[in-house]
Amino acid sequence: MDLAAYATANLPRYTSYPTAPHFVPLAADDHARALGRIGAGDALSLYMHVPFCHALCWYCGCHTTVTRSDERIERYALALLAEAKLLHAALPAAHGPVTQLALGGGTPSALGAQRLAGVVRHLKRLFPFAPGAELSVELDPRTLTQDVVDALAEAGFNRASLGLQDANPEVQEKMGRIQPVE
Repeated sequence: MDLAAYATANLPRYTSYPTAPHFVPLAADDHARALGRIGAGDALSLYMHVPFCHALCWYCGCHTTVTRSDERIERYALALLAEAKLLHAALPAAHGPVTQLALGGGTPSALGAQRLAGVVRHLKRLFPFAPGAELSVELDPRTLTQDVVDALAEAGFNRASLGLQDANPEVQEKMGRIQPVE
């Protein structure tokens, strides 16, 4: 098998479904109609995107930007809370519990421990969460701190995707993501 042929093949990104070429603009009435179809007891799955990283990896195709501006991150966290309130108000009152919450990015831990915990507390006040709900988060092990790990554990996160693309230092150098195995 000629594996080199795969290096030039156009393939969809694995990070989203449906894949990006299938996305289409969604008008406000389409959005309202889709939310209106959620029935009594229908479970909810929520995704919150945090489009910030401390450094951009050269291979990255995610919607993200490099920032270390605490003010910018705070404004974004407040916007997430406001959007959650809008979603809550737009949903039919009889919807079921949240069975999945995913925080992706970028790097959600860019919010910091206190903001991460605050966002999840806010969501849990707005929406009922099912016992044993899957709470997942994408993490960059290069910038992960113990206080963020503790905040995620306290909030009930039970899945984490650690972005370790390759342990080979030569490959790391070529892709612009240096992270020693330690």
